[in-house]
Amino acid sequence: TNIYTKKIDLSTANGSSPQGSLVVYNSKMYGMTRNGGINNSGVIFEWDPATNIYTKKIDLNESNGRGPNGYFVVHNNKMYGMTAAGGGSIIGVGAIFEWDPAINKYTRKFNFSTPNGRYPYGSFVVYNNKMYGTTNSGGVGGSGVIFEWDPAINIYTKKIDLIDGAYPYGSLVVYNNKMYGVTSSGGLNTEGVIFEWDPATNIYTKKIDLSAANGSSPRGSLVVYNNKMYGMTLNGGLNSVGVIFEWNPATNIYTKKIDLSTANGSLPYGNLVVYNNKMYGMTSEGGLNSVGVIFEWDPATNIYTKKIDLSTANGNSPWGSLFVYNSKMYGMAKDGGLNNRGVIFEWDPATNTYLKRSDFNLSNGDNPRGDLIAVPAPVAKGTPPACEVLPTITIDNTNNNVWVPILDGKGDIAAEIKANGNNLGNVSTSLFTKTGSCREDYLNRLYLNRNIAITPQTQPASNVDVRLYIRKSELDTIRTALNSLGQPSGVASINEIDVFKNNDACLTVGNATASPLTATNGAYGVDYYLQINTGSFSSFYFANKALTVILPVQLFSFSGKHESNANLLQWNATCYANTEFSLQRSANGNDFVNVGKVNGTATDVNRNFEFRDHNAGENRWYYRLLITETGNPEKLSQTIILSGKNANDLFIEVLPNLVNNGMASINISSARPGQTRLILMDMQGKLLNEQYLNTQPGLNKTIMDLNRYSNGIYQIVVQLEGGSRAVCKFIKQD
Repeated sequence: TNIYTKKIDLSTANGSSPQGSLVVYNSKMYGMTRNGGINNSGVIFEWDPATNIYTKKIDLNESNGRGPNGYFVVHNNKMYGMTAAGGGSIIGVGAIFEWDPAINKYTRKFNFSTPNGRYPYGSFVVYNNKMYGTTNSGGVGGSGVIFEWDPAINIYTKKIDLIDGAYPYGSLVVYNNKMYGVTSSGGLNTEGVIFEWDPATNIYTKKIDLSAANGSSPRGSLVVYNNKMYGMTLNGGLNSVGVIFEWNPATNIYTKKIDLSTANGSLPYGNLVVYNNKMYGMTSEGGLNSVGVIFEWDPATNIYTKKIDLSTANGNSPWGSLFVYNSKMYGMAKDGGLNNRGVIFEWDPATNTYLKRSDFNLSNGDNPRGDLIAVPAPVAKGTPPACEVLPTITIDNTNNNVWVPILDGKGDIAAEIKANGNNLGNVSTSLFTKTGSCREDYLNRLYLNRNIAITPQTQPASNVDVRLYIRKSELDTIRTALNSLGQPSGVASINEIDVFKNNDACLTVGNATASPLTATNGAYGVDYYLQINTGSFSSFYFANKALTVILPVQLFSFSGKHESNANLLQWNATCYANTEFSLQRSANGNDFVNVGKVNGTATDVNRNFEFRDHNAGENRWYYRLLITETGNPEKLSQTIILSGKNANDLFIEVLPNLVNNGMASINISSARPGQTRLILMDMQGKLLNEQYLNTQPGLNKTIMDLNRYSNGIYQIVVQLEGGSRAVCKFIKQD
């Protein structure tokens, strides 16, 4: 539609002239301005694209750092950036800072200096948990440095004094374990260079000397696409107003692709961004109003298209870059808008609709410059312990060859689908998560506390790619978990995890047998994703890749009650093969004998089974099931206890009855669930300790620490809500 709409007019009172850039975090956007705020030194701000509410968070100042140009990086849920001035001295030359958005705490971490590098105009790149960047000047030759900063120990190390290549403005980019960048000056022609730096060996190599004919003085950064690198220069080229270029690091071949022009956009300061196999960018001048444009460039066809002519009213002269969020692009203009202090804008490449969303002003920050970057949304937490229905997405001809995110209501990510040309229609998703102990299947094999069910309107005709996201805390749980037999999961890292698929709907536990899909994995901030290639959708679970299948026969409940002439044992299970349930009984909880058998088949789904023990009499008995499923090892159920005199009575025992290690193992058995009060008393009836447990039908186990009590005889009273009560005496003797 080519519709341009001003959304927010900035003002002197509320912030102006933003020079920082935006990141997306927890579904809101954060950025910095170079000027404005109480001290006219710039601000950190939050902007909510859903509500269009702008909030100034931090006023920068001379002491803590002022005048930022770059963007935030997010590391361990905190944000890090650099200022180009200020910081700990009368005339500061920049600072490194940390900002915690959760508590709005700003901390200056390091002051730049002339010997070690000053005036950083770019941003950090995170590599191996350290941060790397460049400064525009300073160092031995005064032409800038490459540096490393370790946020864990706050140590700054100058790595390279720039000599063959000078005055970088952009940021480094990581490719094949090396870092690449551009400088605005220096080199053979004094027009700037492309360089490579190896952090492992600290070797700097000039790769390309830029020139006036082919493009000079780049102010942005490189972007990697299809194993090549792309960028823009501020000057040079046929019209002396900049170019778009391609550089192949494998062959070291530099190719000028587009000569920018006054008519179609000139003098770009930012970076290109890749979206749908095309590249997008902005210029600071040129176009219909001579104040910049938004453009599209197709590297496959080398076709350049001006998409939007910027204007003074709606934001002009951008010095930054676009970034993609939810299939739209966002950016900031340095000038223009209601207060001529700059704007935040939104542009939809699908409809070519431009919306001005927020106006900066002097009070809340002004004059944004620098690069824009999208920081991925956090991994969705879910709503434990339940299945959460996520917003529906649509995959059709407009997006069936790109990664389409599946987000929760807060904008946090659960999955992504690249449909590889398949039109899936409306795609519905449900996410289950839980906290606490790790889940295990009926063979005591542990699986992750997360599963996701994806249902497309139309199943794909050919394989699609899917990324499924998991949280570090969930991986840590299975990595350290022991099953009910005390056995470990066998998972040491993300590399031992595979995706398992079955035909479940979203369930709290796996139901149908889940077969493994070979998955690749990757880091996602502190979290992870697993990527699979599949021909259909249903439910996906996560477990040790050493397993062949997970989730065989499922026993959902096992309980019993005393009748007038028998003990009735009842259970509910789903079988996936012929299964034999052997009822076993014991008088002491240790020596069991078979008292009957019940058979199941692969057609039994959530079937209720029962068996009556007519020889139980009025005694108290322990019962359990020995389950034998064809093709799987034998498995024992939990143990329950039935009393012939009162089926609702609680039973409690302390093991061993002579406690000599300070820790008492307590078994509680009940025929019904409820909240249970556990009371420790001495023989005079004095209350020493109490705990509350949510007990289930059958055998429940807990531990009580007795180390602070002297040797002697004690009693434990257990009382189930509703009145049932049981008492057990034991001796503590160290």
